[in-house]
Amino acid sequence: MNLSPFSFFRLSMLPRRTSRRISPWLLPGRFLFSFRFRGLPLRWVVRAAAILGFLLSAPGLLFAETISGRGCYTHGETETPAAAKAISLALAKRNALEGYAPFAEATAAFTDPQLKNEILANVTARALKALKVEEPAEDAKKREVCRTVEAEVDGEEIREMVAAVANAFRNRKSFARTGLPESEDVRIIGVGEAPCPFAEGQACLRVVVECRRNAFGRINLVRIIWYDPEGKPYYSIKQGVRCVFPRDIETVILRLPPSGFTYRIDLP
Repeated sequence: MNLSPFSFFRLSMLPRRTSRRISPWLLPGRFLFSFRFRGLPLRWVVRAAAILGFLLSAPGLLFAETISGRGCYTHGETETPAAAKAISLALAKRNALEGYAPFAEATAAFTDPQLKNEILANVTARALKALKVEEPAEDAKKREVCRTVEAEVDGEEIREMVAAVANAFRNRKSFARTGLPESEDVRIIGVGEAPCPFAEGQACLRVVVECRRNAFGRINLVRIIWYDPEGKPYYSIKQGVRCVFPRDIETVILRLPPSGFTYRIDLP
């Protein structure tokens, strides 16, 4: 057979027979398409695969439970309605969690108020999914604001969160001094509730402080920190103690937070 000089190039450009090997990335698709020839409609298979993939990617949805809570707060004359709405919302979230059995069981053994604050702050920020908040109900005469919330939670996820926060808290406490707060100059030797001399009808805290050394008249501060129902810092009050001689005893009166709040005493 006589071939022209350009025949070689024309032959080399002819399509070659491709290999029958299937890419591993195409195997799932080929597997699904094979159902078509077994009498099962392909669209059913595709829909079932999509639903299964979605559920596997979000396993928490399989175990989600709905919780709800209501919180009311009566604000003072100096507080703004916006602050009252925020506090009542925090109370509603807290009441919803505390009424949920897995959360109550996981935190039943904890008595440290600081640990409870940290647990509430973490769980309310991360565990309340699909949160729905109703419009606030306000009573102008009573200066009361109420909020209602509803959210989806996963009990196992909440237990894991509580355990993680508690472990981290214990690890930090193991490196800190135990007992009531103390500093180089003073130490707190007693804490108890007492009537407020400057706010009739309100509860105050009497803090007894012992001077540890002559501080040459330097003022040492005793502070109370308020935490809102979600466990977040809300307000602080400071009072000064002036030590002249070692073992002098001084008393400080600090106002306690409203109902639903918690507090902590320290020496800044």
